[in-house]
Amino acid sequence: MEVAYGRHAWRGIYLNDGTGNGYFAPGWNGVRLARNMRVVQRVAGVLTILSLLFFSGWTVKTVLDNKEYYRLSSEGVQIQALVQSVSTETSTRHRKNSDRTYTTDTAAVVSYSVGGNSFSGTVEHRSHSKDGYPEPEWQPGELVDLYADPAAPEKIVVLSPYLEERTSPVNGSTWFLMIMGLAVSAVPAVIYFVAHQQPAQGRSTLVRRRLRRMPVLTEGQRPATISLVFAVVRARPIYAPQDPAATVQEESLSPHPALQAVFWDMDGTLVDTEPYWFAAEKDLMARFGVDWNDEQAMELVGNALPDSARALQQAGADLGIREILDTMLDSVVSSVQQEIPWRPGARELLAELYAAGIPCAMVTMSESLLARVIADQLPEETFRFLVTGEMVANGKPDPEPYLLAAKLMGEELGMSLDLDRIVAVEDSLPGVASAKASGAVTIAVPNAVDVPEQPGITRWETLAGRGVADLQALVG
Repeated sequence: MEVAYGRHAWRGIYLNDGTGNGYFAPGWNGVRLARNMRVVQRVAGVLTILSLLFFSGWTVKTVLDNKEYYRLSSEGVQIQALVQSVSTETSTRHRKNSDRTYTTDTAAVVSYSVGGNSFSGTVEHRSHSKDGYPEPEWQPGELVDLYADPAAPEKIVVLSPYLEERTSPVNGSTWFLMIMGLAVSAVPAVIYFVAHQQPAQGRSTLVRRRLRRMPVLTEGQRPATISLVFAVVRARPIYAPQDPAATVQEESLSPHPALQAVFWDMDGTLVDTEPYWFAAEKDLMARFGVDWNDEQAMELVGNALPDSARALQQAGADLGIREILDTMLDSVVSSVQQEIPWRPGARELLAELYAAGIPCAMVTMSESLLARVIADQLPEETFRFLVTGEMVANGKPDPEPYLLAAKLMGEELGMSLDLDRIVAVEDSLPGVASAKASGAVTIAVPNAVDVPEQPGITRWETLAGRGVADLQALVG
């Protein structure tokens, strides 16, 4: 349904909590929310892991550095080193509503002696100031107090008054890092936990409770917006009837509706492209002096494209399989770009399925080049994904295309699907055979080639006038 508010209009679902409170959820359905929440969950999980690794590594490095300092301060020898040369790097950092911070990094090359032997090394120091760049920590010719390891004199640390006051490598700075790491990691961890709690169809318990608590608007009130943690989904209430007995269109809050998904064939079912294919085949065969008629073309309807290409090759097309496919695809795509011959009722049924939150996928033996041109002419997210001819080893009438679609849809929704609760819409004998063999509830809508009545197949003359209720009835 579509609801207008001011200059805006939203398409979505009207919900009723059973007490007269109605809500309009534009684009709100289990499919979209499930996908959004899965994305949120994955991003939050990655951020949690990265933040934990970062702060854990930083903390471990700090503890190890401190431990080495305490080891050298207790086991090593205290010496004075002469600064030979100094290099500095400066930087600034300015945050909004805060003072500018100036930083100076000093690196000094020093020389020293241990046990009568001379050594050289590098010591570093970082200093900050809000009043300009600090002076370098050391100057050439200056003496620096160091601790050196008698067994390995190249190991040195600068004597630090700050660390000298501490008695353990795990001091205030390391505790600060650990607490900061846990705090930063807790934010994406909480988001991950919330996103993980949604039921299989993606509508979280938190959202359902929130929807039930939303007030009914009275005249003149502006719709409110509720947000679920970064779910990128919005629900706006609309003016609802106060009478609890009022009849409204409801969306079932059950996470397991009877109809789980609908799979669509493309050529002849969604769009009447068969005449385009017939013309492409005739033009191709004419190049080799072969008179290709409609009866021959109809025998290829619904077949996998490589199978059709082999049939044309055997009939006289002196080209490779790939060349035949490319030639025909270019011709059909060119025709489709000029005009898309939609089948009656197909787009209307797709729109109703989308509004009801029932996911759809395209299962076609055409290649993605053509399938994408058709899909792009429909509203975004009409199809959750496309299964095309080049994605399967065995095309229709083999059940592989529909079995792959069921597998992908299950992964997309994050739940296990039952094929007897998935409807497949086909127009050809190979397509019907493929869908039926997969276990899906199969609807035949004949177009170029007749599909006779047969057990286990529902035959519709047209999709015009058909709705979600008709599909639900087939799986209910």
